[in-house]
Amino acid sequence: MELIKKIGTMIGYTALGIFMSVLFIYIAITSAKEVYSSLFPKSEMDEITVEGKIVYNDLFGNLTYYTAADEEAETALTIGAEGLMPISAEEYEMVQNGDVIDGETIQSFRLENLMDVDLFVNFLLFIAFSFIILFALVGAIEAVPVIGKKTGLLGAILKWVYLTLIIVGFSLVYISFGKSVITAIQAHSGEQIQTEAAITDSYGDPGSSRYESSYYYLALSYDDEQGNPIHMTKQVKPSIYYEGGSTIMISHPAGSPLNIHFGDTGSMDLFFYLGHLMMYILIFILTGLFILVAVLMRRHKKTGSYWKKKDKKQEVV
Repeated sequence: MELIKKIGTMIGYTALGIFMSVLFIYIAITSAKEVYSSLFPKSEMDEITVEGKIVYNDLFGNLTYYTAADEEAETALTIGAEGLMPISAEEYEMVQNGDVIDGETIQSFRLENLMDVDLFVNFLLFIAFSFIILFALVGAIEAVPVIGKKTGLLGAILKWVYLTLIIVGFSLVYISFGKSVITAIQAHSGEQIQTEAAITDSYGDPGSSRYESSYYYLALSYDDEQGNPIHMTKQVKPSIYYEGGSTIMISHPAGSPLNIHFGDTGSMDLFFYLGHLMMYILIFILTGLFILVAVLMRRHKKTGSYWKKKDKKQEVV
């Protein structure tokens, strides 16, 4: 009976180990593919004749620029659109309708996508789960007599690589947060120009499908101060999305017609912003915990204790 229990326990632990290993490998591979596709998006266009240009403005004001091979694309959302070619800010200012420009090469690197929060999530998931797998393999090898004694260096290298990647990942999140803060401040600073924008397309995802957080987009068309038309996809807060109507009032700093905003945040937007800032909040908390752990480990190395020793006052009798 005891033998049957032991065999059953071994089978259960083995099945659990296989399941967890497959799960970790699946998450690591999936997140790695997401990171790769974000940094190296595919494009099958060799060259296009420009029929329009569009800007994508995310929730915090970061801009991405596109040219369109179809003039109808100007009034549609850039999200999930086809026939768009990413370009630089300088190219956006210079390109004109009728220009023929070469498309990006297949799997070309997109530097601006380093500011994408979803990229950070997948990058950190890849680090966490891939190194859990590697640490488990190293631990299994070290448990083998003779062979295990020679793998100490491998474990040390993996730990340093893991620490380096964590620092790189966290640094990218802080860079993204700093960039978002700067763009938000720039949009609200200086002399503000108010204008009316036409809503030509919209899409809302309340968070029940692909994304954990809700996402709302509006396609806007309006003129800058010189009367030049601007076509933009803007990620918006829910109070703006559900405001309704075919037009909406927007504001932007004088001379910066792409840095638009819609005014104050309503109470119904609070949880929306918290959801989209959750990645930053978690990184801030983890950074604080890592600093605390580093301080405690340093103190333990020096004094043999993780906590400060209280000075005992001698009582005078």
